[in-house]
Amino acid sequence: MKNLTNNSLPTQLGEPHRWEERPLSPLTLRPPPPTRTEGVKSRGCSLWRRNAQRQILGLIGLTVLCIFGYYLFSRYVATAVVVQGRSMMPTLQEGDRFILNRWSYFHRSPHRGDLVVVKDPGHTDYAVKRVVGMPCEALHFKRGTILVNGKYLLEPYLASGTQTFLPDSREKLLVVGKDQYFVLGDNRANSEDSRYYGAVHRSQIIGSISK
Repeated sequence: MKNLTNNSLPTQLGEPHRWEERPLSPLTLRPPPPTRTEGVKSRGCSLWRRNAQRQILGLIGLTVLCIFGYYLFSRYVATAVVVQGRSMMPTLQEGDRFILNRWSYFHRSPHRGDLVVVKDPGHTDYAVKRVVGMPCEALHFKRGTILVNGKYLLEPYLASGTQTFLPDSREKLLVVGKDQYFVLGDNRANSEDSRYYGAVHRSQIIGSISK
């Protein structure tokens, strides 16, 4: 049996481990990275500017289209007219408003009895007249009446007792030219019409109005 005293067990503990106390270094606080709001604001402003420019350009384009459309509509389709003067009484009164149908003669020719707007050859404006003579017809002015190709012209739209005379009050036979129309005012005693400036060409008839 072995003697336990002979075991080489340490009889003394080693020196205790020494902990060195070091002062804590202060934490280095780094500021957070910048959020770059300036770039976001600038991009937002430029986007707003582009949208505003698009809207303004869109409004300008719409305005131009509306003006152009109105011009085309009034030039080739219809427009409002106001009667001035007394040459069409009693059918039309001064100040009456009507719609001038410019489209009516695009697919047909004027008919006898139509109320038409013509470029007045005696002036620089327009006038409302009635078609009385058609192309290549013979009109005979005789004792206050009109004969068309030898037949009396019935005009129920005239005031009772109305007579039609030429400026010199003489009887005369007139022949309407090709593509021309003889137009008169319903107020025969107070109308400057084809009796004064002759028949009007088809190109001078702008359109028709309805009563």
